[in-house]
Amino acid sequence: MWIRCSDFRIPANDIINVDAPKIFVANNVANMVLQSDNNLMSALQYAVQFLKISHFLVVRHYECCGIRASMSKTAMPPPLGQWISNKHIVYQLHKLTWMQYKIQKRHRLLVELNVVEQA
Repeated sequence: MWIRCSDFRIPANDIINVDAPKIFVANNVANMVLQSDNNLMSALQYAVQFLKISHFLVVRHYECCGIRASMSKTAMPPPLGQWISNKHIVYQLHKLTWMQYKIQKRHRLLVELNVVEQA
C-alpha cells in the first residue's frame, strides 16, 4: 500500500515500475496517517483484511504544499486548517532542531520528519 500526498501527481506504478493494479494507493493532503481519518483507516483495513497487503509505504515529496501551509504563521480556515494543524504540531515539536536553518531547509526537514512521525 502506498500512502502519499494529494499534490504528488506522479503515478506510484511509474515510480516503482510495476503494473498499476498491484499498488493500492491512498492520497491525502501532506500524506498524514491519523486514526481520526476514517477514509484512510478504512483503506488500511481493506488493504490488510481483504487484499492481504503486508507492505506499506508512506511516501514524501519535497515542495509539499500541505507541509508548507503547516509552517505558515497565517491561520488556514477549516477544514484544511484543522487537517494541517497536525503538521503544525510536528513543526513545533521539532522547531528547535532546525531554527538554525533557512526556511527552505526547514521545509525539507519537516517533509522528512513528517514521514517518520506518520510511520
